[in-house]
Amino acid sequence: MLIEFSVRNFGPFKDVAAMSLVPGTPDEHPGNVLDSEASEQGVLGSAFVYGPNGSGKTSLLDGLRIIKFVLSGGVPPGSLANPCVLGSGGPSEFSVTVAGRYFPYTYSVEVSGRGIESESLYQYATGRRSMVFVRSGNEFRFGKGAVRGHGTPSISSTDAYLPVAAGMGDPSCSETLAEIGRILICGEDSARKIGIWDSDSELKTIVLRALRICDTGIVDISDSSVTHECGGRTFSIPAGSESESVKALLRLIPSVCEALVMGKTIVINNMSCLHPRIVRWIIEQFSSDRNPNSAQLIASLYDTSAMDLKNLLRRDQVYVLDRGTGGASRLARVTDIGGIRKDADLQKSYFGWKLGGLPKISSSEQLLRR
Repeated sequence: MLIEFSVRNFGPFKDVAAMSLVPGTPDEHPGNVLDSEASEQGVLGSAFVYGPNGSGKTSLLDGLRIIKFVLSGGVPPGSLANPCVLGSGGPSEFSVTVAGRYFPYTYSVEVSGRGIESESLYQYATGRRSMVFVRSGNEFRFGKGAVRGHGTPSISSTDAYLPVAAGMGDPSCSETLAEIGRILICGEDSARKIGIWDSDSELKTIVLRALRICDTGIVDISDSSVTHECGGRTFSIPAGSESESVKALLRLIPSVCEALVMGKTIVINNMSCLHPRIVRWIIEQFSSDRNPNSAQLIASLYDTSAMDLKNLLRRDQVYVLDRGTGGASRLARVTDIGGIRKDADLQKSYFGWKLGGLPKISSSEQLLRR
């Protein structure tokens, strides 16, 4: 399970921008909190970030994608660095905290154009932070929990050490790597997911059920065609001929279903490509009473109708991105902004400039004049 992730000196973020799934002080919608052996307070089943175009929503969520790329070794780490132009240079930093079986782990990596500059793993077995390993360049320090006897590793700047240590049998590294691997980035390998349906009848059945609930009329799908039912008749059309909104739904729904079935964390950039009622229905599936496998959802949104504190979300599930006076983006949790009661109309507060994160557009400004 995902507990927290952050980026620093990346894209529009000069300072640390962290998104936490640890519940805050709000007590509304207790069903939106999932139980976890590794977190006494539990973890949130979902969290959402709002903000203007270009404020950094994609960059924030990309932090998780980049960590997965670094650990997979499939992409040169140096190509992933994108330091904030408003900063003083230096590497981009990415960090993720995941819930192991009994306690959390925090993995961090710094990446520059040269490759991996530093890397670390900490565990919280006693409630306090305890080092597993810290890497700076090719120099290593190991904590008490690390596997002994492997000597000082020799590793290039293009390779992450965490998967190497996991391969040598380090239990902390193995568990951390497995938990990070349970984070799904929606849109990655979408064709592969469709292709595995023929060998995974359970997943295919659940995906088709979800498409039926979303009122699409779709009753079957393959790599090349989509079958619809209308008036008791069925007909197939090429998948590429579907509308852009249906294509978006077909990209998202399989990953959402996979997360729910397998208890994974799904990350969706711009979930507002779907109809608001579908967005709302998907969010509801990640509450504890509908989510037996403790799956999680992280997404960016423009759809402010989901800001429903009365029926859908808690205040600590909503984050807002805003551009600071210096141009760098800042991330704030609604519970940290202050003055927002649990019975507030959050959508009204947002458009009333109480949360920030709105494009500064004046309705009196005309594009053309007569």
